[in-house]
Formats: sequence, C-alpha cells, structure tokens
Amino acid sequence: MIAIQHAPSYSTCEKERHHFLNLEQLLSIPFVKWYSDQPNFHLYSISIDEDGTSLMAETDGGHDWWVVCDIEGDRKEIESLKLPLFEEE
Repeated sequence: MIAIQHAPSYSTCEKERHHFLNLEQLLSIPFVKWYSDQPNFHLYSISIDEDGTSLMAETDGGHDWWVVCDIEGDRKEIESLKLPLFEEE
C-alpha cells in the first residue's frame, strides 16, 4: 500500500509518499505519527468514499478530525488494517 500525505489544494509543497505493508508501518510514518503524538489525539480511522480512501486523525474525543493521507491499495489490503470507519458527527 502507499500513503500519500494530505495537503490543501492551494499548497505548492510536494506530498510525501511512503510504501507500507501493515498498520504498524503506517503508524510509524513521521507525518502520520505526528498526530498521535498530540495531547488531544483520540484515534485513527478510515474514510472510504467515491474519491478513494483516507486515513483520518480524530481529536478531542472524535469531535474534530483531520485528513492525514490518502491510501492507495486494494480493498482487502485496506480492510486488513482493521481501523474503524470514520463517521462524521
């Protein structure tokens, strides 16, 4: 699978891309780990919609959220991560 760092569309920075095989490797990617190091971090979840699959970082008990990265891979690989599905409140 590949994690592609999320950046706003107006950003000119180059997005980082990291290959990973499992959840442990995904969570150790520096731009992903940054979120879980924050004091108000709650959990990671997966958002799946018509645009693809994104890793979400939920904060403040799930009341706030951030798109961390897009994940490229087949559905079976993504399901093997066993992350909860993102549900916007």
